[in-house]
Amino acid sequence: MEVRVLGPVEIWDCDKTVDVGPIQQRIVLAVLAANASRPVSAEALIDRVWGEQPPAKARDALYTYISRLRRLLGSRQSAAGAPEVEGVQVLRRADGYLLDMEAELIDLHRFRQLVARARVEESSEVDRAKLLREALDTWSETPLAGLPGQWVARARGSWEHERLDAATRWAALELRLGRPLDVIAPLRELLWDHPVAEPLAAVLMRALAMAGREAEALDYYASLRTQLADTLGVEPGSQLRAVHQALLRDEL
Repeated sequence: MEVRVLGPVEIWDCDKTVDVGPIQQRIVLAVLAANASRPVSAEALIDRVWGEQPPAKARDALYTYISRLRRLLGSRQSAAGAPEVEGVQVLRRADGYLLDMEAELIDLHRFRQLVARARVEESSEVDRAKLLREALDTWSETPLAGLPGQWVARARGSWEHERLDAATRWAALELRLGRPLDVIAPLRELLWDHPVAEPLAAVLMRALAMAGREAEALDYYASLRTQLADTLGVEPGSQLRAVHQALLRDEL
């Protein structure tokens, strides 16, 4: 059984999705999954589900969602002919509720574990690039897709930042390994959703130059400069300007 939050909030069991239920119930599961093996107080769950104006019977509704999630997570399927397997538990602790689940079975934590492993300096660049690519492949689309609320927005922004940082590191490793063509399409896809992510844009420009597409890299810089001016009222940062100058001097 797996819980996924790097996209729609989903429970996967035996390669099938399990209906998680209504929006508020999905947020409860997402909060518990984000805090895997750490208790979350009822007050914190209520705040993260309803914000500053919870309904009068928010605590009763929370208990209902917890009860439903216990049934969903506890009724784990097994392959045909295989013995029954124990499901995942939502445990009550003195200081809150805890999702008793191995972190690697939650995509967010599996992503973070792979990124952490890629930081080990003793590993080769090939191995680190492979780990980061595997980490990025855990993502499906916008995290917590379709869910509203302030906690969701904060978590989504924070996790997306982690993703962009991992993608920048992965692409830079691939360039050091002499594989610019492997990164151009993935970087363009990410930059479509994050058009002003300057570190990522700088790596894309370097990749285009290494692939012999200098004119394309210069055109991209010009369009990005216009976009930064129009949307944020700023000029490109020092990293982008340095890559641009290196391109003009034919140093990439």
